[in-house]
Order: sequence, then structure tokens, then C-alpha cells
Amino acid sequence: MSDISPKIRNMIRWRRRSKRLIWKLTIDGHRYELSYHVSLPERALYGELRPSPPLNGTQPAFGRPDLLTRSEAVVEFKRWLRNDTARFNSIRVPIEHQRQGVATRMVEALFAAWPTTSWWNSGALNEMSGPLFLQLHERYPSRLRRPHWPQ
Repeated sequence: MSDISPKIRNMIRWRRRSKRLIWKLTIDGHRYELSYHVSLPERALYGELRPSPPLNGTQPAFGRPDLLTRSEAVVEFKRWLRNDTARFNSIRVPIEHQRQGVATRMVEALFAAWPTTSWWNSGALNEMSGPLFLQLHERYPSRLRRPHWPQ
């Protein structure tokens, strides 16, 4: 544990007292709540970023496009402490708030929270996430690895 920075060591102590760490951010006038927990064996953070107040709405159920379920705008991610890299696990934005820049602003908030971290997308791109990640890669080529389209 000697190679862990004092800041991370303090977060780990805090983690032992509470289940999740919560960090309130305001970036370009937009407020967010970043919550995460530290996994010591992996030396990683598992977290979620949500707009504050939450953006609620609906989205199609997984595997059932005819069925709408309640949803909330959220970015889920994993960030490794050892090599300062991170992976987007999912980005969800309700139908009512899509194409308004919500996902882009949430990703930019994560970029601002950890300015030296290199990010990538964990899954295959689809018609919704593909244009978002290509646009973000063009805007931040050093921060986001080039997305790969499924074969």
C-alpha cells in the first residue's frame, strides 16, 4: 500500500467508513453527482455520474423495444488507479432528453474530474453510441481512444 498516493489512501480510509464516495461537481453551469467505491484488490474505482437534479424519463426495455421502462441519465465507468486509464461501461439518456447534449456534457464532466485519465468505450458501438463516441474522439483525441465499430 506504500505505492498509493496520500489522496487515494485517504479515500480508502473514507471508503471503510462509508459504502460510496460522493463528489458534487459543477462544470460550465451544469451540476453533477459523481459517486464511486474503491476496489482494493483491483486498485480501481467503480462509479456513476448523474446530472443533478436527475434527468428522469423512459427508454425501451432491453430486448423489448415495444416496452418502455423508467430511466435516468447516467454514465457508469471503471477507472484503474495504477495506470490512470478508465472505461465507459454504459451511458444512458432517457428518450425525452436525447440529442440535447446530455451525454456529451456528462462525458466532459468526467474528463474535467480526472484531467490526465485516458478513456475508452468497453462495448461495441451501435447507432446511438457510435456518433457520440466518434464526435468525442474528434474533439478530444488525446483523452478518448478511437472507437471500434463491430465487424
